[in-house]
Amino acid sequence: MLENIIDMECAQNLDIHLSITNYCTHKHPTVKEWLAWRPRFHLHFTSTYAPWVNQVIRQGSFPNV
Repeated sequence: MLENIIDMECAQNLDIHLSITNYCTHKHPTVKEWLAWRPRFHLHFTSTYAPWVNQVIRQGSFPNV
């Protein structure tokens, strides 16, 4: 699974921060339980009413911001 690859590739002394959409399934109890067992993973949600943020994150470039 992708999280295992990320976990293995990142130095163990570093936290892993993930920027994801504010979609309700990302806050499901199953996800919260998964995160409880992986304390180095931190989720950061994009704003519900700011779809342009997804474009900025995807491109990784900020020329117009």
